[in-house]
Amino acid sequence: MNQFRASERAGTEDVAAWRADPSALARLPLGAFEQGTPLQVAVRRLLLALRLPPRFLAPFVGRRVGMLRLLELTSYWRGVRHALPDRTSWRQLTQGTTILMYHAIAAETERPTRFKVTRRAFERQMRKVAKRGRTVGLDDLVALRRAHRLPPPGAVVITFDDGFAEIRSRAAPVLDDLALPATFFVVSGRVGPNRTWEGDGELHGRAILAWDDVDELHELGFEIGAHTRTHPNLKNLAPEQVEAEVAGSRADLAERLGSPPRAFAYPYGKWSDVAADAAERAGFASAVTAEAGRNCAATPLYLLRRTEVRGTDSRFRVALALRFGDTKLLADVTRHLIGRIA
Repeated sequence: MNQFRASERAGTEDVAAWRADPSALARLPLGAFEQGTPLQVAVRRLLLALRLPPRFLAPFVGRRVGMLRLLELTSYWRGVRHALPDRTSWRQLTQGTTILMYHAIAAETERPTRFKVTRRAFERQMRKVAKRGRTVGLDDLVALRRAHRLPPPGAVVITFDDGFAEIRSRAAPVLDDLALPATFFVVSGRVGPNRTWEGDGELHGRAILAWDDVDELHELGFEIGAHTRTHPNLKNLAPEQVEAEVAGSRADLAERLGSPPRAFAYPYGKWSDVAADAAERAGFASAVTAEAGRNCAATPLYLLRRTEVRGTDSRFRVALALRFGDTKLLADVTRHLIGRIA
C-alpha cells in the first residue's frame, strides 16, 4: 500500500507548495478537486466524508485500475486535509463554483419547458441562492482566479443566454431586489427593436431585447456578455468565420456600451480549440460552455462549466445543481449502479 502513503505525502507537499506560491494552485492536483464528471467528484467526496483509510478499501477493489486511481486520489486529499491549517481553506478547495445557466422566463400564460422557467420558480430559486450568501459575479470570479485567490466555498454565478426580451421585466427586477449579480449574454447581431429569435425549436419567434433594454441592464450594474453575432454552432464554421463571430460580437457591444464585454458564451455550449483561441485573442477574460459541473482553480478560464436550469426541473434537481453543479446527478448514480449490476 506504499502508493497510498506516497499519494497522501504528495497532498501534504502540495499544500506547502501552494502556500509558498499561490500561483501554483492551477497547476497542481490541489486545484483540481472538481475535475472529472460530477459523479466521479461525488464518489470522491463520499469516500473523504467516510474517513476510511484507502488501504483498508483496496482489497475489495482488486486490480480495477479506475477504482485504484480513485483510492489514490482519496489518499492525496487526505494528505491535503491533514496539512491545511483551517476548515475554510479545505472547503474552498473542495467546494467549487457553480455557474447557473438560464434562457427564458415564461409568461403567466406559458407552461414551463426546458428553456422556459416560470417567474415564480425563478424567484424561489433566486431567494434560495441569496439566502446562501455566496453569490459572485462572473467577472469577479475570473478576477479572483487571475489573482490566484479562491472564491467562497460553493459560490454561485448566475447567467442568462440569448438575450430574450422578457429578462428585462421578469428576471432583472428579481435579481435587483435581491442584490444578486448576473451576466446576460446577448447575440449582438440579433439585438434591436422588433427582432425575434430566428433559430429552431420552442424559442423560435421569441422577442429579443432592444438596444435600449441592453443599455438599461448595463446601467443597472448587470454584466453584458457576448454570445456571437448570429448564434451559429462555432464547431461548424471555418476559422475565419469563427473569428468574425467572436471578435465581431465583442466589437459590436464595445461600440454600443462604451466598454468591451469581458465574458463570452459559446452558442449551444459547443466549443472547439479554434473557438476558445478566438475568444482569448479577441480580448475576452473568460468563456463559458454548457458542460455541467463545478469550477475549480484548474478549470480553464475559456472552458468554464455551467449547469443548465430547466423549467421542468424539480426543486430537488435545482438543489442538486446548487450543491453539486449538476441537476442529473441522481440519475447518473442510478444508471451507474444498474450498469454494475447488469
